[in-house]
Amino acid sequence: PHPMASSASSSGAAVPPQEDDVKHAIEESTIPELVSVLNHLQEQRVQIYRRWEEGFRGFLQGHDLMLFRHTCSNVTALFVSISKDINDIEEGFKKKDRQDLATLTREIQGLEKQKLQITTQRQVFLTSWFVDSSAPHQAPAGGCHGHGHGHAHGEPRPIPPKLDEEEEQKREEELTTLDGSLRRLEAEISSRLEDLRLEAE
Repeated sequence: PHPMASSASSSGAAVPPQEDDVKHAIEESTIPELVSVLNHLQEQRVQIYRRWEEGFRGFLQGHDLMLFRHTCSNVTALFVSISKDINDIEEGFKKKDRQDLATLTREIQGLEKQKLQITTQRQVFLTSWFVDSSAPHQAPAGGCHGHGHGHAHGEPRPIPPKLDEEEEQKREEELTTLDGSLRRLEAEISSRLEDLRLEAE
């Protein structure tokens, strides 16, 4: 694998490449190679989101807060490592006088930041929805993220407990809004990645 491609240990902890390896890889890599590494890192983000969502659904099912905190800790470390690598690629584009590619990379990072914020907001919202009722409930087993950049709207939502009709409708509308925001971000990230690939040719 490319020296800049982040990896993970069997425990799920981030295993970032050495800083000198990254700098050397930037200097020695061609523009197409850097674009390829960027795409690989984006694919890793997809897998991390899937793992995170699976952990969240497990939390809603079993309420094992310590296990979910452990998952969140691993996910955070991996996101930080990948974001640093992509920032390094952005700098690599600049050093190779490709400000256009650097700008697109910076836009992708900004969209990814929004995606992370909304995903976190969605989890907090669903957790509150579940906690607001003591009625028995169950979230579907398995993962989600059936497509795109791996957001929770890719498969059936967790099933929250029933509230009164007015409150139920209000929360359903809010969840639909959050899911719509994630879909919009998916589309924008895909568009930027395609633009970057075309500009690099």
